[in-house]
Amino acid sequence: MLIDLKFSNFLSFKDETEFSMLKGSQHIHNNHIIHGALRGLNILKMAAIYGGNASGKSNFVLAMVGLKNIVTAPRGSSAGLELRKFKLDKRSNTKPQNFEIVFQTSQFRVFKLIISLNDFKVVKETLILVRQTTETIIYDRNWNGKDYDYSDIKLGADVELKARIGYIAQDTRSNQLFLSALVERNIDLLKDAYEWFSKQLVIVRPESHHSHIPFFIGDDKFIKRFTTILSGLDTGIEGIKLVKVNVAEAKIPFEVMQDVKDALHNSPKEGDMLMFAMQARKNTRYSFKLDAKGEILAFKLITQHKDSNGKLIDFELYEESSGTQRLFDIIPFLIEQNQGNNVLCVDELSRSLHPDLSISLIKNFLDSDTGHSQLIMATHESELLKPLLRRDEIWFVDKKRDQSSFLHSLEESGVRNDLDILRSYRAGRFGGRPIIRQSMVAGYE
Repeated sequence: MLIDLKFSNFLSFKDETEFSMLKGSQHIHNNHIIHGALRGLNILKMAAIYGGNASGKSNFVLAMVGLKNIVTAPRGSSAGLELRKFKLDKRSNTKPQNFEIVFQTSQFRVFKLIISLNDFKVVKETLILVRQTTETIIYDRNWNGKDYDYSDIKLGADVELKARIGYIAQDTRSNQLFLSALVERNIDLLKDAYEWFSKQLVIVRPESHHSHIPFFIGDDKFIKRFTTILSGLDTGIEGIKLVKVNVAEAKIPFEVMQDVKDALHNSPKEGDMLMFAMQARKNTRYSFKLDAKGEILAFKLITQHKDSNGKLIDFELYEESSGTQRLFDIIPFLIEQNQGNNVLCVDELSRSLHPDLSISLIKNFLDSDTGHSQLIMATHESELLKPLLRRDEIWFVDKKRDQSSFLHSLEESGVRNDLDILRSYRAGRFGGRPIIRQSMVAGYE
């Protein structure tokens, strides 16, 4: 569960930007609230971020991607961090990129992670355990110009483990987080914090494809719900299945197949599947697993429709509409939200979808028992500004004079409870809309 996020000097966001999932003052839509999640505070299940084209709303999602990659992406010893800083101010290039995030893990522990980075190394890294009435620094790592200084690391119960953690601290690469190094060296004391980024924080960009469908192909409950939703959204799909194909048919590049083979051989469970979305080949989805002899088996995802006689006919996924293909990327995530403490962050959830479908998916999420799961989305879908959403769930991204982005919430605007939010937004009262200047185009009048 995401509680609070701050970041600065990331793409179009020059100054410190704060995004919070804390409940505001409005007393409606009680089912949108996760009650008593932190120090008796209430947390929102959902947030929608609005902005005109090039305002920076997609860059907000990319900031989440960037933070996730900093924690989880493997790097060689000499690799730079490839930071994407604010480019319209020369001073920003010499300043660090900063992140501060407060989140709750699957073990219901709340952490605050503070990171400061330059192009080549982690300059500062602090992890804090947030309890009901106290905050305890687990470790504080700072670059002093030559090497790293650590405060007293509060990990490990015995002398031997503490010594091992100390060695890992001194051996952690400068382009790597200490949190990541601990998990890499099989120290599981903070594994739930790491896995919040690697597993629970799920980010869907316009080009993303869901990678978990095959894991649920044998789960009748999942398949029934998935196909029920697809059918209910008027896609015409009556079923989905995997069909075995020749591995050569998939035409996967050699190096990718080697990664598939390595991943399958390292799989923790016998018979686990791995899925690849092959955009280059008409968005066909292939799954792979090992047979008893260790050979790779390939399977292709197929949809099924009924013909006029009620017979199921197989379709390739690329034969479905772009909107239906988008549903294959979104629906599994929403189903999984019911099963844990996940955060789904979607850029352009409504892409290729009819507005009614988008609203139906969101209503389904808000009306479901999703535990501590959350949905955060960047969108243009203004119909959501009708009474479906609370004021504290609505955010806007705009540009300043220096072309840097800034984020602000509707809750901060102090609007009346009876205000028509949709009409006011369309009138430009809250920003978050493009400023269109009329101009003459050569050859037209």
